[in-house]
Amino acid sequence: MTAKNSNKINKNKKQSKSTNLAKAEIEKPKKLKHDEFMKETLGRRLTAIDFVKDHLPAKMQEQLDLSTLEVEKETHVEKSLKKRMSDLVYSVKTKKGDDAYIYMVLEHQSSVDRDMALRLQRYQLLLCQRHRDNKEPGKLPIIFPLVIYHGKRKYTAPLSFWELFDDPEYAKEIMAGNYTLIDLRAMSDDDINYDRHHSLAFAAMKHIYDRDTLKMLDQLLANCKIAVSLDKREKYLFLSLIIEYTSPKVPAEKREELAQVIQGHMSKEDGVKFMKTVRDSYIDEGYVIGEKKGAEQKSIQIATNLLNQNLDQKFVASVTGLSAHEILKLKSSAHNSNDKS
Repeated sequence: MTAKNSNKINKNKKQSKSTNLAKAEIEKPKKLKHDEFMKETLGRRLTAIDFVKDHLPAKMQEQLDLSTLEVEKETHVEKSLKKRMSDLVYSVKTKKGDDAYIYMVLEHQSSVDRDMALRLQRYQLLLCQRHRDNKEPGKLPIIFPLVIYHGKRKYTAPLSFWELFDDPEYAKEIMAGNYTLIDLRAMSDDDINYDRHHSLAFAAMKHIYDRDTLKMLDQLLANCKIAVSLDKREKYLFLSLIIEYTSPKVPAEKREELAQVIQGHMSKEDGVKFMKTVRDSYIDEGYVIGEKKGAEQKSIQIATNLLNQNLDQKFVASVTGLSAHEILKLKSSAHNSNDKS
């Protein structure tokens, strides 16, 4: 082998080695982020089942059929918090066949998030809402919350949402118990405290579906005498709102009767003053509707007269503002009338 060939072989070897190093550099695996690492490991079904068996409290495991466990794709952590935490959701059936979820948050930051329990509450509610949106109405699923922490400092955040309150027991009693229901439908008229200003609003809401609105208002004002006197100090704010609230159920021809009903429960001076305000609002409303109807009627009359003079339809439309279709209808109607006569 000549020296020239030997040099060529060595040169090729160096180039090949350089190429392989470059390829190795290109194919070097990228550094996984916390979120990706979590999902690539605990996001695998068999790994997830083993993980749950090892870390979910036995009392919780007893209720679940882990053979039904599936890894969900959705995430509920806000984008602004993605650098600090990740989440993973497992859906699973209980041994009774009900839906359930295991909701896991991975906290990957050096400092402890004291409000983690608050965030968990929010994320669990979002998960419940998603379940409700995607499935037929029924009972909500049980959710088992888990937090994985791998920060540098000792974990010191409260493990319970209620520990975030000054008085955990009282907060739990008030906020985790039944909400207070004021069922106006089931409440009798005698149960309403008519000495209170809000009795006007309660009585109106309770009886808004009554057929005879005028009779309902008459009875309401009779029962709420003290509330009406209190409302006078507020320039009859509640009463004005009640009239506005019930007005769609009072036809125009009965509005004078409405005035009589209201004035029957006030002094003459107050009744006149109040009804003037009510009438003004009706008049304002009437003007808007009446002006529109009046203008339409006037345009129709002018168009009819012009068509009777055999003027061009386009000209009539431009003068009256009516559409070509409306002009055509008027002409057809006039033609039919002439045929009958």
